[in-house]
Amino acid sequence: MVKLSEIIRKSAGPRYQGKPGLISEAFDIKKQKESLAELKKTYEDMVLHLMLIMDEIKEGKTVTERKIGSLAEIITDILRADNNMLLSLVHIFSYLGKQEDFLYAHSVNASILATNLGLASGYSR
Repeated sequence: MVKLSEIIRKSAGPRYQGKPGLISEAFDIKKQKESLAELKKTYEDMVLHLMLIMDEIKEGKTVTERKIGSLAEIITDILRADNNMLLSLVHIFSYLGKQEDFLYAHSVNASILATNLGLASGYSR
């Protein structure tokens, strides 16, 4: 026979799972969402920037080192600040996007992963 006190103890858990209990927790969640939205926009801008560079190459134009370097600087700066967010975007965006944009997104993802590997190995900027 099961005692009522045992049933109550088993069911006694957090009542409002997934909902913040404090105002400070709500602000933290809001900041994370805003940060993720900003990071998503930055990621999309990087893909667009790479598309423009590749278009210039297709047209036979010379691409300056500065254009490619600026993309590398953005990736490095973000990874130094918080690599978890950007790496999660790599995972998310490997499944999203148009089929014709796959090469560009893949190239940005490979750059992000390679930069993260270099930073983790102790290479300087």
